[in-house]
Amino acid sequence: MEKLSQTIFGFFLDQIKPYFLNEAISFRSVEDESEVSFQNWMAIILISNSDFRLTVKVYCKESDILDLGKNAFSSLDDKSQLSISDFVKELANLLGGSIKRSFESAGVSSGLSLPLLVHAFDDLFFLKTSASETFLTNYHADGKSFFIQLYFEFLTTASKEKLTNLQIVNPSVGTGEFEFL
Repeated sequence: MEKLSQTIFGFFLDQIKPYFLNEAISFRSVEDESEVSFQNWMAIILISNSDFRLTVKVYCKESDILDLGKNAFSSLDDKSQLSISDFVKELANLLGGSIKRSFESAGVSSGLSLPLLVHAFDDLFFLKTSASETFLTNYHADGKSFFIQLYFEFLTTASKEKLTNLQIVNPSVGTGEFEFL
């Protein structure tokens, strides 16, 4: 699952840079999940089928999102909390859609939920089980950052092996633009 997760995080970077209009953003894996406790918000989107559930969680601070996306926000007159929450929810939707397209191009059908924005503290409702795995990455530039976690839940005995061996391709390569679902 580590290899699949790192591939997905790389795909995400290819979409995050143009979405934020910030080529300086890079990412690194994070082992210590305690850092996400200090984030204000968590956007959640679910990709699932009868074999697995994959929850993508975007943890962020409002101020860091504003700084990282200052070029994307520069044309907006309204930089209120509503604009920022819409920006973060759309980011989760963009990333969830890219995973869904990647999986479908590899022959794995799935559904995609609508994005939801909650307080990061609400993460305590996600109890980790023996049939789940999580991977956390930090996207950052100029001392500002946000986190993305992939939370895999395996609903069948074969689903973990099937996902581990999945060969996916980057859905954003070659299009030159975003594809919204």
